[in-house]
Amino acid sequence: MAEYSQQWMQLHNATLGNLPLKHITLPSSHDAGTSYVHNNLRTELGLDDMVLTQTRSILDQLNLGVRYLDIRPVLTSKSSTQDAPSWHCGHYTNVGDAVGVQGASCVPIQKVVDDINTFTRKNPELVVIHIKRTQRIHISPATSSDPLGGKSTEREPTQREWEDFFGLLKRLENLHTVESPGASKHTYLHDLPLKYFIGNGKPAGINNTVVVYGGKRITNQTVLDAVQKAIEHGKPFHVSDESLGGVKDNRKGKSAAVLYHHQGLLKARWAPESQALRFDTDITGAYCENHDVMSQPLYNDLLPKIFSGRKWKLSKDFLSPKGKALGLCKSIHIRLRVADGKLEEVKAKKGEIVDFAKFGPSNI
Repeated sequence: MAEYSQQWMQLHNATLGNLPLKHITLPSSHDAGTSYVHNNLRTELGLDDMVLTQTRSILDQLNLGVRYLDIRPVLTSKSSTQDAPSWHCGHYTNVGDAVGVQGASCVPIQKVVDDINTFTRKNPELVVIHIKRTQRIHISPATSSDPLGGKSTEREPTQREWEDFFGLLKRLENLHTVESPGASKHTYLHDLPLKYFIGNGKPAGINNTVVVYGGKRITNQTVLDAVQKAIEHGKPFHVSDESLGGVKDNRKGKSAAVLYHHQGLLKARWAPESQALRFDTDITGAYCENHDVMSQPLYNDLLPKIFSGRKWKLSKDFLSPKGKALGLCKSIHIRLRVADGKLEEVKAKKGEIVDFAKFGPSNI
């Protein structure tokens, strides 16, 4: 029975394999990461009966046959502790001025990633991860003058907070990657057959391009197509209520974040309202002795330094397995695309420090 629920897609591949995903009913989990409250990270009214929707861990849910996970990330801190803010699945609601934000933080995002990886290492199944809503929560404990802790607050994550969150997601293994976005512009992933993802007996976790604005995920297909077009053509995308769906939201301090696959890498961009998501600035290649050595760790380490104009030093820790097999490079060539499609190349010798100051925010 356990094998059936753990590998039902593979066991029924002969029947289901040729069906597009939209014609297959995937067992889903609502608020999948809310099986327990983590370290009592809750407001006064964040009671179990009001918050918890699950009784099983993510791993148990996958083993029981769930293949669509509703994940709602929250970055939480509590003023009564010295603990650093941490990412969890959570459920919070702004009840009103008198009561404020109420809810609780549950399973850590790192635990979600670990459970998915544990499952897909053993089971060549398709797992769909739906990032539904993202919040930054500061919990204010109850006091004599505020018995309900009504001063707890929510806001948009900052750029650094988004980067931390995306860094956790990048630890997911077996992600399905679109190698050439736009090659078949009119084919959406839900129109592809199941065997496209797991027909080779390997697992896949789909994490489609995710666009979040004002703390809410954007699902308007016209907007998603426009963002995807900007990614494909390397163009900046202006952040506004109009460009991201036309819904008026008068809150101040909103921002947009995009998580997407491109050229075999998991990438992310962030921008506050009235500024642009900088898809025009990117790393297009890294070469050592004419060999392609681009890797996810190298990309993750380089891009923030390019955007902020900081310094970087070549290390074998950032090379792909192929790059490491070549030995520590004597030199590396990094190819960049900056504003207006201008191409640049940066060269670094072994042990040399590269200064990306000229590519900083005022110049790109």
